[in-house]
Amino acid sequence: MSIRVHTVTKHKRAVRSSNLKDSLLAFVFHKQINFLGSALFGLFLPIFLFEFFGYRVWAVLLYGAAYYFGAFVAEPLGAKLMTKIGLKKAMAFGVLLYVGFFASLLLKDILPLWLVAGSSLSFLIAWHVVYWVPFHTAFAESAPRNKLGSTVGFLNASCSAINIAVPIISAWLIVSFGYPVLLISAGLIILLSILPIFFLSVEKEKFEFGFWQTFKILFSKKERSLLILYAAEGAENAIGFLVWPIFIFLLFKGKYLEVGAVATAVVFFSVILQIFVGRLSDRFNPQKIFHLGTGLTFFGWLLRIFVSSVGQVFFVGVFYSLAAILMNTPFEAIMYARAADAGHYVDEYTVLREMALGVGRFLILLLSALLVSFIGFPAAFLLAALAVVIFGAAVRLPNRSDLSV
Repeated sequence: MSIRVHTVTKHKRAVRSSNLKDSLLAFVFHKQINFLGSALFGLFLPIFLFEFFGYRVWAVLLYGAAYYFGAFVAEPLGAKLMTKIGLKKAMAFGVLLYVGFFASLLLKDILPLWLVAGSSLSFLIAWHVVYWVPFHTAFAESAPRNKLGSTVGFLNASCSAINIAVPIISAWLIVSFGYPVLLISAGLIILLSILPIFFLSVEKEKFEFGFWQTFKILFSKKERSLLILYAAEGAENAIGFLVWPIFIFLLFKGKYLEVGAVATAVVFFSVILQIFVGRLSDRFNPQKIFHLGTGLTFFGWLLRIFVSSVGQVFFVGVFYSLAAILMNTPFEAIMYARAADAGHYVDEYTVLREMALGVGRFLILLLSALLVSFIGFPAAFLLAALAVVIFGAAVRLPNRSDLSV
């Protein structure tokens, strides 16, 4: 099974060399600033929700499942909005919605639980469907076609580099001032990420699919490979994002500073690895790099089942980071290459991808909410390992020569 543009017909754009570098630079600045704000709260979001829902893991997982299901259903509407108001305005509006999510969480001690949960979920879904399609579209347009691996590696590494100390800083803010200061700080930084958006040089996109047509295409036999591929990717990511931080928090007996310190150490060792693997994916066969990373990532999830100490969390965290970088860097490079191949249909391809990711995330969180309650965290880790196996089997990456056209 290969990554290819199935229903989306190739329709190449004219080469744009004049503003390409400036547009990529603006995109990088936006990504870095936005990532800084997101990372400030990102690690502790599942922990915040865990405490918010009365220390019930299943409630956090159902909240996540509701978020991804809502994003899946509304994704085509976000693409239609991008068509109407333009890519840059859609991204900027998405940033404002994300800030609204942080603002709604600030009201947790004032409003009833159900109202805060509902409003924050609404902002989060709206942000997802409005922001991510133009985000990926902008990168696919801006990134150099023959250096996608190193570009993805550099972008990920640069974000990690400026955020090496973020987990420990976030933990210190929580311990010293509480969650409100952390939420306000993260929201303000994310708000600043709007500025670089207006320096992007992008073409006007028109989402060609109708609302119901999009669902019909996604679940068609012709697109089954795309659905399985990205659903598996999304499933594995969801467990890593929501379940693993709560597991660490409980293992460390609620000590925020220890959680932040270990996370900072893992990020530090990930930075050099990201740049190194990004260059490898451009110089060597991405197929071999990807399959090596897939095997190691599968093993990394199995190792998490046996984690029981701080030292083991660090070791498994670094091991998994290396494995995930080996797996994801060549995969992300070819994903953006295929999106770029779609030409003026890049947004349709991106919408199908985002919806497929949502299907996988929704299903695995729904299943994990049930299994974790009766079996425990190992059940979720086994599901993530299974998702990696399916993901690896569904991908066939081309050789480097195939990326130079």
